[in-house]
Parts: sequence; C-alpha cells; structure tokens
Amino acid sequence: MRLTIAMGADFNYADKVETLIKSIMSHNRSCDFYLLNQDYPQEWFRILNQRLECLESKIYDIKVNNRSVHDYQTLEHINYAAYLRYFIPDLIKEDKV
Repeated sequence: MRLTIAMGADFNYADKVETLIKSIMSHNRSCDFYLLNQDYPQEWFRILNQRLECLESKIYDIKVNNRSVHDYQTLEHINYAAYLRYFIPDLIKEDKV
C-alpha cells in the first residue's frame, strides 16, 4: 500500500521538508509526497525525485496560485504557507491523504 503525504511550505522550509521526507523514508517505501507551495524551483523537485526513485517514491510539485493566502493572519512563528494545507482537498485527488 502506498502512503500519500501532503505538506504545505515555502522555500525557506526546504531543509525541514527534506528532513521530514528522510525520516518517513527511513521506515517506508512506495510513498507519494505532495508539496503545496508557491516558490519551490523545479530543479529542487528534479533532484529530490532522483533520490526517491530508488525507494519507489515520488514528490509532486503542487503550485497554489491563490495569492489570497498572503492576506491570512500570520504570527511570528506561522507564515502564509501554513494556510496552503487548506487547499489539499481541492488539489490532491487521492482517496486518503
């Protein structure tokens, strides 16, 4: 059974996203990761997918073009990217995420 995992982050959290993926992959194979974002470069996804390929896994670039997330209330420790997860049901067509 494939795991389907969705995340929302901006590129400032790239190292944390990579750490999360490494942690999950240390105990699993065959995972589909969906990263809801607005600013991750394609090169980042290409490199990460090369690493995930031997583990039968993949990460998908899900761009959220809705600029209104920047208008949501933020705090020092919560930026607009926390709200990207609200778009999971609209953008990821999987039975279970």
